[in-house]
Amino acid sequence: NDRITWMPLIEGQEPPVKRGISFNNEKILLNHFGRIHISGFVNAAFLRMVPRNDWFENPTPRPLNHGTSWWPWDGYVNWYDERTPPKRQYSMHTDRPRDLWPDLNLVHVDATSGFGNDRLFLRFETYTPNFSHFEVNADETGWKKTGDRWTWLLESGRNTLRIRAVNKLGAKGKPSVIALNHADAPFGNN
Repeated sequence: NDRITWMPLIEGQEPPVKRGISFNNEKILLNHFGRIHISGFVNAAFLRMVPRNDWFENPTPRPLNHGTSWWPWDGYVNWYDERTPPKRQYSMHTDRPRDLWPDLNLVHVDATSGFGNDRLFLRFETYTPNFSHFEVNADETGWKKTGDRWTWLLESGRNTLRIRAVNKLGAKGKPSVIALNHADAPFGNN
């Protein structure tokens, strides 16, 4: 059943939910059941998100509702922190803010150094709607199409790398920039 049922509001009556009122120097919120809730961040202690945004391409799977009661759909990404412990009925939890509030069209880079110090192994991550591919520009040699992993061979001196995401329509995101000074490791010196 895809119908939405709205709570009726009789003309001339106050809305069932108030913004916030002062009571004993505490800000509280009254809902339509007459219960008292603390307003503000404390009221949103449990936060979850459906982990996709392709509703027009793929109408399913989708949750049945987004109410405040528990139900057994396990597709949500759920927030946890020291004030909000993970809920056992859900399997996917995160404490990374960018999982719930992504930086659109930007590239995040994870770097690992290899044996020796002349290269970095990079992994790219982006939240770009209709993502197609990444492009890299090492030391202003021009943009090259690449996958989500790339090995950066370092030259002695200043090294600059620009990485951007490109979507299926060819729109390019703002480049992420890494600049570092590299010195060759001295081998064989006594």
